[in-house]
Amino acid sequence: MTTERHFTSYAHQNLDRKKIVKYARQYDGVDMTQLIGADDSNFPFLVRSDADSYELLFWNRTCGMMTHIDEDPVRAYATVQYMLERVYPVFDSIEQAEKWSVDHDWPRGPFPTTPD
Repeated sequence: MTTERHFTSYAHQNLDRKKIVKYARQYDGVDMTQLIGADDSNFPFLVRSDADSYELLFWNRTCGMMTHIDEDPVRAYATVQYMLERVYPVFDSIEQAEKWSVDHDWPRGPFPTTPD
């Protein structure tokens, strides 16, 4: 039996760090990368913005690097924490991530076409 979880959205709210951390507990036990759409064609990774913050990007087989923007600061925080705890790739710059993608032959596929 599966149970569907419902989460409170805090999108477009300006919350202090203490509240963000508190409200993020609603995501305990949730695979946050799956929740935001990670799959075989969209692999998430982080790029450090400064000492304590990160940008979330996806490596997309078709388009390469794509920035993931989450307007919910609580879900965004929970996602970054989940990824840090599970050793997802973290880069110090976009250039470092680009070099890594080339050096490690991150997959690229053809751009999907629409049927005639």
